[in-house]
Amino acid sequence: MHAVLPLRESAPHIVFAGIGKTYAGAGAPALADISFTIGRGERFGIIGRSGAGKSTLLRTINMLERPDTGHVRIDGTDIGLLDENGLVTLRRRIGMIFQHFNLLSAKTVFDNVALPLRVAGVPRHEIAVRVMELLDLVGLTDKARAYPVMQSGGQKQRVGIARALVHRPEILLCDEATSALDPETTEQILALLRDINQRLGLTVVLITHDMAVISEACDRVLVLDHGHVIEHGPVWKVFAEPHAEATIALLRPLRHRMAAVPDTTRQETAHRAAANG
Repeated sequence: MHAVLPLRESAPHIVFAGIGKTYAGAGAPALADISFTIGRGERFGIIGRSGAGKSTLLRTINMLERPDTGHVRIDGTDIGLLDENGLVTLRRRIGMIFQHFNLLSAKTVFDNVALPLRVAGVPRHEIAVRVMELLDLVGLTDKARAYPVMQSGGQKQRVGIARALVHRPEILLCDEATSALDPETTEQILALLRDINQRLGLTVVLITHDMAVISEACDRVLVLDHGHVIEHGPVWKVFAEPHAEATIALLRPLRHRMAAVPDTTRQETAHRAAANG
């Protein structure tokens, strides 16, 4: 069993203890005896190839997936013991963004962001103030009355981010949030996530299959392979001293890309990764 030390000395924000999950009919567990912690305000990355268990692990944080064994604690509370009302309250503390945006095509940008507040019964004038505040945060104030079909992939993801923040969450889950975007747009979205993390003090948990995303966005990284933790630590250390073959394989595309760019660009990227770590 692997245990990841918290980044900060204060009590960890999220604790995973002995998490196990096996789906019916599966020949092997999706998650096997996973234990680690995430610090408050940290940008934490979980990486692995397809089928490694990333999404399953991420979704235990809001109990969209319930582990068969072990427990997840947020601020010391075992969230697996919460009743339905407790889960509703928990999920308002946790925002989530997705690879495919999940926007309603018949609703404007404003209405997509406003929807969770309307469902919660928030007064109309409060909704208007909050939505425009968030559209300003993500740089889309001029798109409030536009429809998703008129927006680029990056703009759609900005709408998704704004919607995820409507309840003022303390945790933001990012489920392959940049996988459908081109490299330039990916950099812009990751820069926005870093800015939001710093401005709002959010704990950001990000899953991806791309080490370049980890290098741009995260303080620490955990590598999953076939449901097991095989490597973890500060991003710079895992990049500089990978031990597991699966980690080396995940790093290979990034290293090939780095080899193809000028020395000055490589140095800037290395400095950025070290700063994030």
